Amino acid sequence: SANMKELIIYDTDQTDNRVAIEANIGETYNIDLPSGVDPGFDQVDGFVETWYDQSGNGRDATQATASLQPKIVDNGVIETDRDGKVALNGLGAKLGLPDGAAMLSSDGTFSLFAAVDFGDQRTGDDTFVNILRFDASSTGGASNTRKPLIFLKQSDGTAVSSTPSFSNGSTSMSVSIVTSMQLLTNIANPALSTGNNLFYADGTLQGSTNTNTDVNTTTTLDGSDSSIFENVESSVTHFLSEVIYYPSDQSAKRVAIEANIKSHYGIS
Repeated sequence: SANMKELIIYDTDQTDNRVAIEANIGETYNIDLPSGVDPGFDQVDGFVETWYDQSGNGRDATQATASLQPKIVDNGVIETDRDGKVALNGLGAKLGLPDGAAMLSSDGTFSLFAAVDFGDQRTGDDTFVNILRFDASSTGGASNTRKPLIFLKQSDGTAVSSTPSFSNGSTSMSVSIVTSMQLLTNIANPALSTGNNLFYADGTLQGSTNTNTDVNTTTTLDGSDSSIFENVESSVTHFLSEVIYYPSDQSAKRVAIEANIKSHYGIS
């Protein structure tokens, strides 16, 4: 019999990265390295080019430009947020979302769950920009920005969900909630003129509204404006471990989904 501790398969040529990969494995499992494998090679940074959609629908978030890719390894050490969760470091990064993907159900509902940490947003008054953004592919009779938009206000650090327009239908979280939040949940139906927009932090409702106007009925995503992180951010670090997005109403399953995420990441 044989015991296998790790198996890594790439569908690409990893010749240029071989030494660094072997050095990392050797250090992790305390394997004596031959003279041709310098353990110093594992003290490198690592970045994400594609964040794969685990649903199997191929709606991957991608970034081909190396300088804009979020970091997952810093000097050979896996990135974790201040709560110890393995996470993407989104400072100066941007992952583009696929153009034309379904973003809303037929009645306009969406559900978003995200394991997050706003990094060095300690005081709550730093200016910082988008961590998750979803824009419609057309105006739909209103405006392409009048769709699900999860973003961080640049004025005071407040987390805001705006749907379908910035002035009407918006919900927000207080600064104190933002600085400690680890699980963000947003369920809304912006295509309905009186649809609720619910905003949760760590499973507790923080804000809601049913005042929506200028309805946009488009249900597909504009890939040019929609993204995870936004590369114009240069001061505040965003950490993101997981994003689950449904183009449907998951209110009935919200507690169960949140419980699963909390259990996996050790969120209180």
